[in-house]
Amino acid sequence: MSTFTLKPKYLLAIAAGLALLVFGSIFLTNKVQFADMTQSKKDEVTGTWHAQGVTQKDNYAWFVDYTFKNGRYDMKTDSAVKDTGTYSIVKRFEDGSIQMSKTSETFSKTYDIYITIDPNKSFIMIDGMKLYKK
Repeated sequence: MSTFTLKPKYLLAIAAGLALLVFGSIFLTNKVQFADMTQSKKDEVTGTWHAQGVTQKDNYAWFVDYTFKNGRYDMKTDSAVKDTGTYSIVKRFEDGSIQMSKTSETFSKTYDIYITIDPNKSFIMIDGMKLYKK
């Protein structure tokens, strides 16, 4: 009966291959978990939002449309007031509302606004004005 023996160079190659396999799988597992942790939350305001009304004092009909998409916003009203610029979500609160930083290209101004988001995502509130999803 003969015994099978491996030469030291083959043993070293097998050990190196196993080490590479083990460390590679640990690295890939950690990388996937890290990617899941850093994945950004969906932008809750993406879309077009609309509000309209009539003033009681002079019966003036008005509207405002906000469109948010990919970090840019566009605001249109029934009057000549229009605004475009960029935005980013600065903070999310436990009640589902957000703090947004808006930089107006039209008015060269940056300011924070607070947006309340309906749990059903059918409307948002900006400065007390309810805007419905279009």
